Amino acid sequence: DGGRLTFQYAHGVDALGLNFWPGTPRCVSPATARAIVDAVAGRALCIGVFVDASLPEIFDIMGGTGIAWAQLHGHEPPELVEHLRALAERLERATLSGAGAQPR
Repeated sequence: DGGRLTFQYAHGVDALGLNFWPGTPRCVSPATARAIVDAVAGRALCIGVFVDASLPEIFDIMGGTGIAWAQLHGHEPPELVEHLRALAERLERATLSGAGAQPR
């Protein structure tokens, strides 16, 4: 909720983990996650927390919410992890090769 976000900003939080595993009371819906991402508006990194989610499910949630990072906490097959890693590397290279980009 907005009060918690205000508290977190006041205490220097720079990343938020948004949990999409239905097995926890901390699970958020994609609509709630979208509202949080919008409220944060670049002031904190939003990370999707997934447990045993399929690749299409991860992509759907990330695409619909604006979350740019995924944290995996299940028994994901190595192929899924490698696919995400390769995609992240391609995105990083594309970002760094854009006009005026400077590697860090």
